[in-house]
Amino acid sequence: IIVLNKEDLLPDDPLQQQLLELLKAYTDIGIITIVVSAKKFQHLSALHEKMIGKTCVFVGQSGVGKSALI
Repeated sequence: IIVLNKEDLLPDDPLQQQLLELLKAYTDIGIITIVVSAKKFQHLSALHEKMIGKTCVFVGQSGVGKSALI
């Protein structure tokens, strides 16, 4: 699963649509993608549903919001 945090920082303009189009490449090959905002508690239930009963690892660059999700 690819999780993109900090959805709240994404402007409502063509950049958001471009991001969704880029993620489509992953969904087309069967990878689940979830865009969330830990800060505003948006779409976290979708992530939680995928994690129930599983061992999960969060990886990513510093500052992307891994700790906020945990």
